[in-house]
Amino acid sequence: MPTSLKFIGVCAGTLAFFLFVINVLQSSTPNAATATATTAPKEKSDDDKIFHVAYTCGTAVEKSAKYDLRWKLSSPSKRFPYTMGGRDMVNRITLVGDEAEAQNGFGGWVRVNYSCTFDWQSDKVVATTIEAGRLP
Repeated sequence: MPTSLKFIGVCAGTLAFFLFVINVLQSSTPNAATATATTAPKEKSDDDKIFHVAYTCGTAVEKSAKYDLRWKLSSPSKRFPYTMGGRDMVNRITLVGDEAEAQNGFGGWVRVNYSCTFDWQSDKVVATTIEAGRLP
């Protein structure tokens, strides 16, 4: 596959992720007519929520590494270019990426792929995985 098509696929996957997240966030946001200004806390923007999920998942993946983990990309929102979801994951989203290296028992660095499942209802990470190798 030509490099330009891979790039387009990654961009389309990232765009689909952000559109999915915005849709989920909008469907879980209470109606403005029912919320009162005195009791409701200030609502975060969609960008803040997306960054929060990416940052929370990045931290969870780092903690699940056996020895150490270093990222190839500095921005938390770019570390997870792929998403997975389905009917059984209504309030959950799985972020996937392969832009990191994990340290093995000998001190060497190995390229890894990782995933993080985030639950929108509880605002917590449900599961993380780290496996050696790049994504196919």
